[in-house]
Amino acid sequence: MDYKKIKTFEDACKDQGKNINAVPDYSKAMLSLGEEKFNLAVFKLSRIAISLNKTDKGKEWKPGPGDIRYYPWLWWENDNDKPSGSGLSFYDCDLVRSYTTVASRLTFRTSAIAEYAFKQFQELYEDLIIFLE
Repeated sequence: MDYKKIKTFEDACKDQGKNINAVPDYSKAMLSLGEEKFNLAVFKLSRIAISLNKTDKGKEWKPGPGDIRYYPWLWWENDNDKPSGSGLSFYDCDLVRSYTTVASRLTFRTSAIAEYAFKQFQELYEDLIIFLE
């Protein structure tokens, strides 16, 4: 499968035969803590990662212990010259072997897919990483 066909969360839902409106309903307590954007970003990026990671034969890729995984390595620009327009820029991909610093559901099977994921879904990564009101 060509991962570049997944351009939106809706594309990922369609690819998996999931209802696009079946997004978790967060409790009022979660909303009052300002975590709605974060939780929604985790949910959407997890679903997107499943579709992006499908193999050429359309099989779902599930990383196992010792498998090589990639995730976007991001850089926050603190000055007024923000090349990404929002301050969060794609810096590189990192290779994770027997340790991890990111949930495996948000890792990718190639560095190209990790880079595409960040560039295509940058707003979701911002909701995941940056705490803004």
